Parts: sequence; structure tokens; C-alpha cells
Amino acid sequence: AKEPGVLYEICNEPNGDTTWEEIREYAEQVIPVIRQHAPDAVILVGTPDYSYSITKVEPLSYENLMYSYHFYAGQYDDAYKNMIEDTQRKGIPVFVTRFSISESPQKINLFLLPALESGFWYRRAEFLCVPPM
Repeated sequence: AKEPGVLYEICNEPNGDTTWEEIREYAEQVIPVIRQHAPDAVILVGTPDYSYSITKVEPLSYENLMYSYHFYAGQYDDAYKNMIEDTQRKGIPVFVTRFSISESPQKINLFLLPALESGFWYRRAEFLCVPPM
């Protein structure tokens, strides 16, 4: 419990019907239990719509929290960049806990390579663990 390299993730990929209010209610029950055993650990809190709707987050009042985001190249348009940046501007820390492609392997070049070539991943290395702005 006191291992510095351990992260706790609660509510991984809440389904499309789960609201932020439901996630908050669950987090308010679970976070105090984690804090009893790991008072300084980072806790990752899932976000609505399978951890895609990061902009629906209203920060919880605990220390060392980050909010999960899942990125799948080919599934979304460029809106994901704006969502991350908007969330950062609100001072909400984001952690990308899952990323991949959602299209067939034959279409990898159509979706993943442009994302990489755009420089978004390279210029924004902190994207995988994004502190608030």
C-alpha cells in the first residue's frame, strides 16, 4: 500500500449510461478506503462514456487525483485534442490510461500514423500524464 510506484484506478471505462454524478458518488465511497492504506498514492478516476468524456469531469476534493482518458486513433476526430486542452485549462489533471487504434489493422496507416506524424504525441510527451495548465 505504501509503494510509491502503485497507481489506483477506480471506475475503469464506465459504460455509456454512467453519469459523472454516479462516478462521483462511487469515488466518494472508494477514495477514503484507499487513503486509509495509501494516503499519498495517485488515484485515477474514470470518466463518463468509457473514459472518453473528460470534459464532463468536475474535480473531486481529494489530493493526488487524476482523471482517466482513453484515446483510440480512428474512432474520433480531432476533437480529442481540444477536450484535453480544455480540461487542462480548468486545472484538471488527465492521465491517458489506454490508447490504441479502433479500426482494422489494414487501416492503421490511415489513423495512427497521421496522429503520430502530426507531432501531437511527440510535442506533447506529457500527454500521457497531463498536469493542469
